[in-house]
Amino acid sequence: MRVIRLGLIVVMAVLLALAPLRPVEARQNLFEATIADVNGDLILQSDILWNLALDPAVAPAEFWDPAVQRLMLRTLIDQRILIQEAAKLPATRVTDEEIAAARGELVQIFNTAYDPTRFESRQRLVGLSGPRLDGILRERQQILKFVDFRFRSFVVVTEPEIVRYFESEVKPGLPDQSPGAVSDAFAAERRRIEQVLIEEKINSSIDEYLEEARARARVVVFDGE
Repeated sequence: MRVIRLGLIVVMAVLLALAPLRPVEARQNLFEATIADVNGDLILQSDILWNLALDPAVAPAEFWDPAVQRLMLRTLIDQRILIQEAAKLPATRVTDEEIAAARGELVQIFNTAYDPTRFESRQRLVGLSGPRLDGILRERQQILKFVDFRFRSFVVVTEPEIVRYFESEVKPGLPDQSPGAVSDAFAAERRRIEQVLIEEKINSSIDEYLEEARARARVVVFDGE
């Protein structure tokens, strides 16, 4: 009888090991699946889902779309590289007040009079809690400060560049091409054009920086991409 009982215990243990996970366990394991390693900093499936939930351009139905997730993974890899660099600079420290302000901006972006709980609904859909949200916002604010410190402060836009942009991108679309109207339009658009050119130069500098940083970084993607 002792042998039979031992055999039953072994069989039950094997069956339990082979049994499919309960829905809660399966969901938990899926969220915790490691997708990539960026210089020892892991990116989990949950990181991808949380950041998709914070992207106004992504509908909830797309959260589980493999193509959409791949795009977000590439973004997160670049973000991790930037965060790792930002962490080295004291100037990128983020205050609780800045996190609260960033959270308020997100709420305003998502919630409307017709759907006042849209932001909260997206959070619940992917299990994004308050502390986790604050962690993501802290990292995003760090990146913004790093960009300001490393790139924005060195950007210079010249008057000839503003004029060229106006002549090629704005002036052809003006309904009134008289000298006075063109002059007024240039004065009205000048500040906006300067900002556009600044952002273009910053984005170009970031692209060049990331290309070099990726070459130095140790990035491993575990899903075969």
